[in-house]
Amino acid sequence: MSTGINARLNLISADENSTLILGAGTAAKSSYVYFNIAADPKGMIKFEHNADDTLNRMQFYTRDNDQNTLVLHGNGRAGLGYGTGTPTALLHLNGIDASG
Repeated sequence: MSTGINARLNLISADENSTLILGAGTAAKSSYVYFNIAADPKGMIKFEHNADDTLNRMQFYTRDNDQNTLVLHGNGRAGLGYGTGTPTALLHLNGIDASG
């Protein structure tokens, strides 16, 4: 692993399969992957661990991490939000202008 302007993490395996594991200390913790420009956050993937696998969820954030645009739930459901930072239904539309 390297640091600096052109830092990168290479996962290399002799059998052509590579694995990145982000582990949380307990089931009540989360794992994160951040996408920044310099120190400015632009997106994030968050996985919320739960002792009950059906309550796990993976969330995709955009726009400086303030818009939770997609949520994948451990029970197989997904929520897609448009115009909302917290989708609460399978498809959550907020602030749609009917004039187009």
